[in-house]
Order: sequence, then C-alpha cells, then structure tokens
Amino acid sequence: MEIEFNNVSPKVKEWLADSDLKSSITKHIDDEFKKFTDQDFAKSFHQFINRSDTVPSDFLYKIVEVDQHRKLVTSIRFKGGDIRQPFVEIISKNFDTRQHEWPPIAQLVGKSYQLFQPLSIRFFDGLNTIEKETTDFTFDQWYLANQLSTLKSYKTGFNQDKFEFRIPTDISFYKNYEKAFQQLVEAANGEEVLVYKESKESIQTLVDKQLVIGVYYDNDWAGFIAVDQINYKYFKGYCVMEEILLKEYKGKGLGKALQRKMIEHLSSKDDELLYGTIDNKNIPSIKTALANGRLKTGKYVFCKINQ
Repeated sequence: MEIEFNNVSPKVKEWLADSDLKSSITKHIDDEFKKFTDQDFAKSFHQFINRSDTVPSDFLYKIVEVDQHRKLVTSIRFKGGDIRQPFVEIISKNFDTRQHEWPPIAQLVGKSYQLFQPLSIRFFDGLNTIEKETTDFTFDQWYLANQLSTLKSYKTGFNQDKFEFRIPTDISFYKNYEKAFQQLVEAANGEEVLVYKESKESIQTLVDKQLVIGVYYDNDWAGFIAVDQINYKYFKGYCVMEEILLKEYKGKGLGKALQRKMIEHLSSKDDELLYGTIDNKNIPSIKTALANGRLKTGKYVFCKINQ
C-alpha cells in the first residue's frame, strides 16, 4: 500500500487526508486481489474475448516476480476490447520504479504472457516520472480532477447566455447521441476511436439521478454531459462518464460551457472531486477540462514489449 500511496499525485494529497487516501488505496487493492481467484470474473472475461486456445483461468490475475524481492500483480487486457491489441496491466507492485527499469520489466512480463503475445505493459504514473513519449513509452489516458468546491469558485469567463441548458427527464435524445458518436467514428477515418458509447440503460440511470445536462443552440439539441457519483481508487466524487457534441456545434464554446454548467449543478462535500480519464490524443477534451479548472493528476503509460 505504501508504494501505491507514494505514487499518488501531490495535488491529490493536497485535497485528501493521508489517512483517507491510504484507506481508499487499501480497499481498492483488496478488491483487485479478489480477482486472483474470482472464477466468475475469469469466465466472463474468457467469454468476452472468445479465443478457443484459452481457458478461464488464463484471465485470472497473477504475480510476476522480477526477482526474489520485487513482485508485480498483473492482468491481461485488450485495448478497446480489441483482441489484436493485448497488453498487460500492472495492477500493483511492491517496489518503486525508475524510468530506465520499466523496459526490462516489460520484456519479463511479456514472457509470462506468451499465450497472448502482449504488445506492451501499462502502468499508472501519478508522479509524472515519464515526462515525454519515446520509442519505449507512449501515454494512454490522463486523470484530470479537482475539488468541486474549488471548481465552483473558478472564474472561467465563458459566455453561457448564448446557450440553453436542460436537465432531461427521459432519453429521447439518445438517437442524437448515437448520431454524434457516429460522427466521431467517421472523423477517425479508420483509426481507433478514443471514447466509448454509453448504453441506453446507463444513460437512463444517470437521467434518473439528474446527473445529465443537455445543451441547446438556437433551440436545437447540440450535445450533453453526464456524470456519476462514483468512488474509484482514491478518487471520490463525480466521474465524467460522457461529454459529446454534434460536429456542427463544435468550436462555439459549448463544450466548455456545458462542463461549467454541470459543475454549478452538482452538490458536493468539501472533499469531493470532479474527475475523469481523457485519452492523451484527445486534445480538445483535455483543453476543455483544463479550462474549467481540472488538473492533470497522473496518467497511464504503455511500455513496449519487443516481439
């Protein structure tokens, strides 16, 4: 637990008491470690991947020993659920790591997962020890967060008068959401889409909780934002589940104003955060989060495994 605590961003440590952080990290690790033996987890993962050369036990968490004293808790994963892009997630470790130590660790882990032929390992870098991308390291997702109490007092200067915001009572806008998402897919021109579409059921649940806000431009639906009250790892508060605009309304400041409106809408305790992950390549969404006062509090990093 101390190793994980040491990897927490200094910004997060300013917001949350050490005792609360350590308690949250301990609970998260305990929950993760259940997947060493969780047969239901293994079976569902096996069914999802649907590879005839595997069995459910191949998907259980396992320990990889770097040496006699250094150990990693690991799990096979697939980027975007694509079986052509396997990687190994580093769930936890009992030692601190410097940048130059990761490439040989990646090769060792790769040998332990030869069945899947992983392309990389992925680990969380809360201290920005990997400062830039290289041939060995590429960035995946950033956590952007801040205390809601701070965000509510943050001066943005956005002109929200041009837009109308509505809290929906049903999901009649879902077809518009599907259209906006399809526009993202088409704009990617065959490259990987950096976000995932939420199901009707999940959006309905958030609508019922009044955690969805739609934005209208000249009385036409332009997009929406949805959050959920979730505690993950040591992030406590509201997680941004979706924020999307139709392409014809991008570049008008709606995204920034929409996120600001959600910040104003949410009730919060002093230690609650607004947080979420954003892909490193999704520059517009990162800029929107930063413009609203959220801060970078760590990132997931891929380290290449040489084939």
